[in-house]
Amino acid sequence: MPEDYPEFGVVGRNGKIYAWYGMGQSLLMLPADIIGTYLQRLPVFANFADHDPDIRAIVVSYSTSILVCVLTVLVCFRFLLLLDFTPNQGVAGALTLLFGTTFLHYTQNMMENDLLLLLTLTGLCFQYEWPHTVVPL
Repeated sequence: MPEDYPEFGVVGRNGKIYAWYGMGQSLLMLPADIIGTYLQRLPVFANFADHDPDIRAIVVSYSTSILVCVLTVLVCFRFLLLLDFTPNQGVAGALTLLFGTTFLHYTQNMMENDLLLLLTLTGLCFQYEWPHTVVPL
């Protein structure tokens, strides 16, 4: 709905509101959303009811963003090692991904790009390892 614009979505063509993220990120955030909703209803957080962001949003964004960020950097490091880079070069490459690209910016803004990069790098790791696991006849 147009009144949801600042809270949810990006204005697109002809003023249509589009979601910030797709189905994959929504499914990824579901467990943290359930936990955050439970925590928000606890009496200890009653004073935060009218604050922005609320407890639920904090739990969802911190847990999901940190998980995806850490996993992506680790998978990047693993992939660089598979490509026969030295461990020092792998660390430098993983840190370059984190600090030298828009990766950290997307992490802070809950964009789906980090999840897509994680899935892509994971797929590339599996693809690269697969020929080495095939047993010759």
